[in-house]
Amino acid sequence: MKKIAVCATGENPESKVDGRFGRCNYFIINHFNGDQYTSLVNSGVNANQGAGIGTAQTLVKEGVNVVVTNRIGPKAFKVLKAAGIKMYAAEADQTVAMAVKEYYEGKLPEINSPNN
Repeated sequence: MKKIAVCATGENPESKVDGRFGRCNYFIINHFNGDQYTSLVNSGVNANQGAGIGTAQTLVKEGVNVVVTNRIGPKAFKVLKAAGIKMYAAEADQTVAMAVKEYYEGKLPEINSPNN
C-alpha cells in the first residue's frame, strides 16, 4: 500500500502544505489514493539541530513511500533517497488534499536534489 506524507501546517487534509520539511508542524499521511488520511505530529519542529535527519528517519520507520514538501535539505534528502522514498514539490499555498490529488494526477515535479 502506498503511503504519501505531506508536510502540513495543521492536522487535517484541508491544512496548507508547509514548506519546511524538518520543521513542519505535522505530516498528513495519505493511505492509497486519497481515501484515508492520518496525521503525525513532527517531533523535529522543536529540535535544536538535526531536525531534517530525525524527521526523515521517522518517515522511513512509518513506511512512507512518497514525501510531498516544498524544500528539503541535503541531509534529509540523503536519508530519504537511501530508503527509496521519492520526493515531490508542492506549493505552500495548496491544501494537503490538493497536493495529494496533483500527485496522483502526475502534476507535481519530482525533487531530484536538495533545494534548501
